[in-house]
Amino acid sequence: MGIEPKSATRLFRKASKLGIPLHGVFELTPMCNMNCRMCYVRKSPEEVQREGGLIPAEKWYDMAVQAREEGMLFLLFTGGEPFLYPDFFPLYEKIDALGFMTAINSNGTMLDEETVKWLSGHAPYRMQITLYGGSSATYERLCKNPRGFDQVIRAFDLLKKYHIFFKINATMTPANIGDLEEIYRIAKEYNVYVQATPYMFPPVRRDETLAGGGFRFSPEEAGRYLAE
Repeated sequence: MGIEPKSATRLFRKASKLGIPLHGVFELTPMCNMNCRMCYVRKSPEEVQREGGLIPAEKWYDMAVQAREEGMLFLLFTGGEPFLYPDFFPLYEKIDALGFMTAINSNGTMLDEETVKWLSGHAPYRMQITLYGGSSATYERLCKNPRGFDQVIRAFDLLKKYHIFFKINATMTPANIGDLEEIYRIAKEYNVYVQATPYMFPPVRRDETLAGGGFRFSPEEAGRYLAE
C-alpha cells in the first residue's frame, strides 16, 4: 500500500484524461555533496560551469508561475542535492507562496537543526529522504561519505522533532542490498514508509557508453529484489 490519499489518485486520473500537468519536477542542480557509484545525475561544480551554469532562481520562479497557470498542483524539488542550489531558500519560499503542494528529494546529509527549523515554517507536503544503507561502512563504500549515515539519522530525528512528514527512498545496488533489512528496521523505528527500488537509470550523463550498464543489477536480479 502506498501513502498517497485516494483524493490524489482521483485527481491524477482526471488530470490525465484532461491533459493537465498536475505534477512537475524541478531539478535545481545536478551537484551533490556525495559521489554515489551508481548516480546518473551528479556533476561537479566545474562541469556545471563548463556547461553554462545553473538556471537562475528568477527563471525557475517564472516556470512555476506558468506551470500553475496550466493547472500544476504538485511540485517536487530535486537534484543532485537541492539544498546545494545557491538560492534554494528564497526560491522555495516564493514558489511555496504560489500554493503548490511541494515535496523535496534530499539525501538528508545537509539537514541540520537550523535548516529543519526553517522548513517547519514552510512545511513541504512531504520530504523524501534517500537512505543508502544501514551503516557508515555502507555509506563509505557506496557514497564515498563515511559520515553520511550518521548525518541522515540526525535528519530523521530533526524531522520528527519539528513534525515534518517524510518517507524513505531506498536505492538498492549490489553494494547495499545486504542492508535492506536494516533499512526497513530503521523505517519501522521512525514509523515511516519505505519506497525501495532495485532499478537504476544508467549513468549516461557521465559516460554515454554506459547506456544499459553502470553499477546496477541485471534485469533478473532487479526483478528478484523488487519482488522481495
